[in-house]
Amino acid sequence: MGIAQELELLIREPETGKSRVDAVAARAALAGALLADLLIERRIVRDERGKLVVVDHSPLGDFVLDRALASMASDPKPRSVRRWVARLERSGVREDVMGTLVTHGDVEARTHRILGLFPTTRYPVVNTRARGEAVESIHNALVAKGPVPDRGSALVGLCDAAGLLRQVVGPVDRHRLKPFRDVDVARAVRASIAEKRSSSDAGMIGGGGAGGDGGS
Repeated sequence: MGIAQELELLIREPETGKSRVDAVAARAALAGALLADLLIERRIVRDERGKLVVVDHSPLGDFVLDRALASMASDPKPRSVRRWVARLERSGVREDVMGTLVTHGDVEARTHRILGLFPTTRYPVVNTRARGEAVESIHNALVAKGPVPDRGSALVGLCDAAGLLRQVVGPVDRHRLKPFRDVDVARAVRASIAEKRSSSDAGMIGGGGAGGDGGS
């Protein structure tokens, strides 16, 4: 199971399947998870400027990762981590991740209607073992005295960037989080979320102002 799938299991309320973060945070964090996995698997590396370069085109046998790798390989130029987070989060990454989780029986798709009219789907966690292992990886990363495994480090940074970490493991001292927050993937995810929320807030304010002018 990839980091993106583990992250989505953590995003979901285990029993209800309700998402614990909004779509903006989820998509950006999942895009970052794909980059983290591809870096760990040595399909991509950082060049001397910190930009991402594909060095191994061989597939990993994971539909979501292989699709991301193919997208990166089709671009002839090295791009920043921030640029790839922005691209991948627009590529249907969450739908792809949920599709693999449903297909493999890690979550169950339950559709019901709000007020008897509007259909909505939630995804209760079935594979509680995998979710528990992801939580354990985060705990181990946070208490480690020496080098932290790459997967655990990525999960901490991504959960923190998405505003999910406290819901998973409770309060964490900000000084302990600094090395995880300083990783370029986590920084890029946090920046993407902040930018989109800022744009959304500006649009709401602008829309409200326009409405007021029209009514006067």
